[in-house]
Amino acid sequence: MTDQKPTQLQTISAYWCHYNSGELEDRYDWVLDALSEQIQALSDDAYFLIVSLAKSAPSERCESFVAAGPLEDYVNEIVTKRRAGLAKRIIETRGLRELLPQAWGQSSKLEDLASGAADNATPPAQPDSPLKMFDIKEIMGFWSSACVPSFVEDYQGDFNAVIDKLSSSSPDKREAMEDELKASAPDDKAKEYLDIHIFSRYRH
Repeated sequence: MTDQKPTQLQTISAYWCHYNSGELEDRYDWVLDALSEQIQALSDDAYFLIVSLAKSAPSERCESFVAAGPLEDYVNEIVTKRRAGLAKRIIETRGLRELLPQAWGQSSKLEDLASGAADNATPPAQPDSPLKMFDIKEIMGFWSSACVPSFVEDYQGDFNAVIDKLSSSSPDKREAMEDELKASAPDDKAKEYLDIHIFSRYRH
């Protein structure tokens, strides 16, 4: 991890690198603490992060990690603290609602709790995605392939798709793509990997 507080995008890529590593490398352990801290606070950042994890899951197996991990923890925290508005927000968020059957804990109590929420509650606006050149699933598949050897799924297709976009784009677009890859790199070692093994292919 860098010395600075990781961005949401870095946290997401670190999460997938962690769970797609056969050894669950210590290198990405920090992401579990970062997630736990935000979930316990029931912050808007926690909600947006879990939504982004669900959207970015590079495979169905990875979706189950979100459901039985951060989503389940978030739901348990909501039910325990009786936060009806947040319960309603989860149920009304399609990408999360569809994962609830895979979340255990207190997810069965969520709908009853949500029924007590105010009808006029306004959910916070989703922050703009920092990704314009890449699809978030594609870029998380790239990192799942690049950071650590994947032990179940093969993300080589996502890795190749990113490389193909870089190689077929104009210099201006390629520069924007490089910026997005650097912004999504989960740690300094990953940024070094980009410079040495990816960007060097196009810099003469």
